[in-house]
Amino acid sequence: MIRLIKTTVDYFNELLLNVGLSEYWSNHISQFTAFILLLIFSFLAYYITWKLIRKLLLPVFHKSKNQFDDLLVKHQFFRKIAYLVPAIILYNLSDESLAIFPDYVNIFNSVLEVFFVIISILIVDSLLSTLNDFYDRYDFAKDHPIKALVQIIKIIIYVIGGLIILGNLINKDLSTIVIGMGTVSAVLMLIFKDPILGFVGGLQLIFNKMLSIGDWISMPKSGADGIVLEINLTTVKVQN
Repeated sequence: MIRLIKTTVDYFNELLLNVGLSEYWSNHISQFTAFILLLIFSFLAYYITWKLIRKLLLPVFHKSKNQFDDLLVKHQFFRKIAYLVPAIILYNLSDESLAIFPDYVNIFNSVLEVFFVIISILIVDSLLSTLNDFYDRYDFAKDHPIKALVQIIKIIIYVIGGLIILGNLINKDLSTIVIGMGTVSAVLMLIFKDPILGFVGGLQLIFNKMLSIGDWISMPKSGADGIVLEINLTTVKVQN
């Protein structure tokens, strides 16, 4: 592929020189053309990958008796995996297609690194949602739900991912950002006091097993009562 890019650049460079353009503009236009072609190739690679997954893998999953792969499809796990294909191609070949634009290569690679982090987070999110749904199919899940635990793990992953992205954008390592966050933690706790208290209350409710799915609860102040359907970190769904 690298050889093909070099051949493309040389071809357009020679073609532009023959029509009378200067060497400077010939080099720049040929490199830019190679980059555009690489972008097109990358998106075609994504399209082909997703098409193969849909035509070959998804029908097999739908026919199988295993429910886990159906849940993976439901949460778009495989589609998110397919997004990695163009990103990997661009990350490995952008240096060649933008050889005379070193500053732009660094910027473009930084954008791709952010994209990698986002897609990785979404892939893990899909996998965790799949695991939670698969677990909920068992009877014992009513007494021991893991949705809150899954939500905690997701929050941690999103926070870490956000810090990594921030560090990439401002060119700082993760430890430096964490230390810097410590100086504003008091202000953040004051601003988000109520959500934090609700979050802590949800943790106590879940880990102390004060409530289970199927329990009947009554809330006279709100004029509501019913059966508990779902327990989250910040909400409890009740069917009247």
